[in-house]
Amino acid sequence: RMKGCPWPWSPALGCIDWDCEYIRTADYFSHVWSPYAIPHAIELMHRYHGRSRMYSVEFFTAWKYRLVDFADQDSVNNERMKLLCSDCFEDEQLRADVIDVENLKKKTCRKLRTFLFGSCSDESKRVTCTDYDFWLLIFSSMGTTDPNLANDPYHCNLGYSWSPNRKERKMLYKLKAKEGDEDDDDFCCDPDEPFDEYYPDGCSWLKHRVMEITDSLGPVSKHYRAPTVQDAIGWTEEWQEQDEMGRTMDVLSAARMHGLIR
Repeated sequence: RMKGCPWPWSPALGCIDWDCEYIRTADYFSHVWSPYAIPHAIELMHRYHGRSRMYSVEFFTAWKYRLVDFADQDSVNNERMKLLCSDCFEDEQLRADVIDVENLKKKTCRKLRTFLFGSCSDESKRVTCTDYDFWLLIFSSMGTTDPNLANDPYHCNLGYSWSPNRKERKMLYKLKAKEGDEDDDDFCCDPDEPFDEYYPDGCSWLKHRVMEITDSLGPVSKHYRAPTVQDAIGWTEEWQEQDEMGRTMDVLSAARMHGLIR
């Protein structure tokens, strides 16, 4: 904090725990300030936790925000952080991604832009930035600087990334779907080349959501496939059978509790 100023300056690390050269747990705080004579800022927080064990993985990552109006003391003192989006493993052995993007939507984008810039009009976007670049600004301000929104620094993977499988590649190849920078040395998404040389890039769940709510999906990314339990590293047919048996027992237990069966 600056002397005489009660407001914390940022960015700042709330805590950080290391596992050799990997980050195990970190909290990152920052703000995005209005560039105009508007006493507004968006306070941001990004939390990450990842820890590998012998047969399981602990994983959780989340991004939160709150709107701070310095002309309103109640806003400064009492406004609570809201979840923007998150991903986690609820079952550490199964390792299935549980993704929450309910609040990462167009309405939120309009609200944040209006709060910072005073408007979310097309004219405002021409003067400031596109919606897509606005979200890159928000996430990079929280330490997620990867333009592909797939990793944080120091090997912090942010969860599920879709990569087209062979069946999806065939479908995209048939559609002649091309997406990406053709000048990139690693560009492998040209449907005019033989199929065995056609390997379109997928995208992370976070990048897909940002492209989706900013109408930026391309010929390949619009075919994104959300994760299912079968995509989980720990999924097996035996796990599926045990899960179905467990759910059946839960239903029977609930029915007995309500006197529906004896």
